[in-house]
Amino acid sequence: MSVRRCIRVGIGSLVLVTVAVWLGEAAAIAYDGELDPGFGSGGVLGIAMGSTGDDGWGRRCAVQQDGMLVIAGIVERLSEDVGVTRVTPIGSLDTFGAGGKVYWDSGWGDDGGWDVAVQNDGKIVVVGTSRLESSNHLTVLRFETNGAPDTTFGYNGYSIINFGVSSEGRAVAIQPDGKIVVAGHTSTSEVAVARLDAVGSLDSTFGTGGFFVLDDSMPLLGDRMIWDLDIFYGTVVVAGSIFVEAFPPFVPEDRTNTYLLIIDSDGLQVVEKSFNLLGGDSEARSVAVQPDGKIVVAGVSEVGSSIVVARFSGINLDTSFSGDGIYTRDFGEGDDEGWDVALQRDGKIVVAGSATVDSYLQAVVLRLNNNGSLDKFGPEVAGGNAQGYNAFRFGSESRALSVALTNRATLMVAGDAVATNGRAVFFAAQLKLPSFEIFADDFESGGFSMWSSKVP
Repeated sequence: MSVRRCIRVGIGSLVLVTVAVWLGEAAAIAYDGELDPGFGSGGVLGIAMGSTGDDGWGRRCAVQQDGMLVIAGIVERLSEDVGVTRVTPIGSLDTFGAGGKVYWDSGWGDDGGWDVAVQNDGKIVVVGTSRLESSNHLTVLRFETNGAPDTTFGYNGYSIINFGVSSEGRAVAIQPDGKIVVAGHTSTSEVAVARLDAVGSLDSTFGTGGFFVLDDSMPLLGDRMIWDLDIFYGTVVVAGSIFVEAFPPFVPEDRTNTYLLIIDSDGLQVVEKSFNLLGGDSEARSVAVQPDGKIVVAGVSEVGSSIVVARFSGINLDTSFSGDGIYTRDFGEGDDEGWDVALQRDGKIVVAGSATVDSYLQAVVLRLNNNGSLDKFGPEVAGGNAQGYNAFRFGSESRALSVALTNRATLMVAGDAVATNGRAVFFAAQLKLPSFEIFADDFESGGFSMWSSKVP
């Protein structure tokens, strides 16, 4: 039988070349999305953070130029602290911090890391929340490549942003010029976005004094919760959820809508939009902007308790995607959630999340074609085709909360898991992308794109 492998050449409209390789009757098609047995244990890895008995919850990940995977999250020690770990391409802990792990404690109360990015110089930026006296604050940390605090950044390696009220940090992206954009929400349900310079000071050319806060002045619109951001040619796209009050007959009952906020590069002009997807509560957990400017969000819908992926052209649903602009996947056994989205250079869309499959809460990764149809991805099923997704776990349950493509023809996911001993641990997995092997060197150096933070 013949094995067909696609060689992709160039960026944007990729040239597809099919090479037939005769390997004999025992050969089988190698589909993208199978677990890499050379990583961890059968492709998955659980990382116990803290001391014996401490729980840890991985949140987001980023991939370094050398293929190392950095995961940031929350570790419950004496209090909740920011936890960061770094994993090698074979699934072992790297020489980072102490035993591959770093912790940060404000000293006042519970802290936590929610997102992470890697600068071109290898320094690691984490955004999250810290406790200062009686209030929470959006906090940005920067670490040296060896895990030590970068004392040239902010105050001894961290910068606390005071929006005037308590705030929670959720997302970070790094501009091509090295400036750091962070986003979250305040205790008064306002959207909070800030931009820092290379040394951790507020960038006065953005918003008002370096940050932008969207007040809660729109009628019938209430609590906003921010989960993610992307940068497209300097424009900041923020995604999350917003509470909408009942307004019969137009809004028959209270509901939660998918929420998008688009902020210009100066942090002054904004476009705010609320979307009622599928007729029930929905929430965007991640956002990525395509090279053509279309906005892709991944999240969850209460309709069928399903993973939902939507694409927008401007502020309208893009009906060229999945027929109506919305793709949903309900695995039928429990609550399914989409948590992160990444874009391949060939236009395919990778979504990470969690779903109850075969009676276990498992990490799930699926891939869509640019038109919103399910792609050939994951293990082979009856009929000789790929099932379109891969579900896997470490321990008794796992969630994939973050996904990133590497320059080694692999895909990395990170999140949290429950080990067989009942302890919550950081979770990582590596999936193979055999169709990308030949053009892996086509990725931009360092995995960064000049137009978007979500395309390798």
